[in-house]
Amino acid sequence: MEEMTEKKDDKLEFKDETGNAPAFKPLITIRRKQTRRITVQVDEEKAGLFDEYVKFVSACFGYEVNAGDVMDEILKSHFARDNGFKGWRAIENGKMNSPA
Repeated sequence: MEEMTEKKDDKLEFKDETGNAPAFKPLITIRRKQTRRITVQVDEEKAGLFDEYVKFVSACFGYEVNAGDVMDEILKSHFARDNGFKGWRAIENGKMNSPA
């Protein structure tokens, strides 16, 4: 079980079960559900950072996490924060539900 050791600059530092080097917590959690494959292209810099982020999350969780799981959580977080998308979606869904 990880134990909180101290709070620095609004970030919590954790120690792992052995009490050794600090372990850090990612901002996301992974929940697996039914999936659908999509194909996207991103620039090399973001692709490299994404690959590193997947490794980071895996290291923090202590088991290998796949890129799809990470991307699912990133998109979920993004959609939850995008108020423009939420408003547009409500209008579009209203059009679908209104009598023709």
